[in-house]
Amino acid sequence: MVNTRAVTPSLHQNYLQKAQECFASAQDAFAKNHWNSCVINAVYSGISAADALTVFHLSQRCIGERHNEVLQLIRQIKVLPGMDLNKKIQQLSSLLGLKNQAEYEEKLITSNEADLALKHAERFLDWAKELTR
Repeated sequence: MVNTRAVTPSLHQNYLQKAQECFASAQDAFAKNHWNSCVINAVYSGISAADALTVFHLSQRCIGERHNEVLQLIRQIKVLPGMDLNKKIQQLSSLLGLKNQAEYEEKLITSNEADLALKHAERFLDWAKELTR
């Protein structure tokens, strides 16, 4: 069971704004070769985009201690026919998988990891914007 909190659906726009700001910061960091900062911001863009989706469609957001719990909530969203939900969940899951490494571990993020994280964040954010119109 996923721990959630009720949120007014119209507030999804606040989460989208946070996602867009974090994504812009990720792009700026990438341009400066700041790979760790890029990934951290890409991850938070994905988390906020996921919150936007669940708030808009389910009137709730995940408040669990583990960020990957939101994946279970996203599976409850009724997507448009032809959309590959599993692909989108994999994009977010890939981002979340880099979170600890970028924030806490001694290993530094590589340029390839940052590039991939930026692509996943952009695709997931675009999808969130599309599904919250």
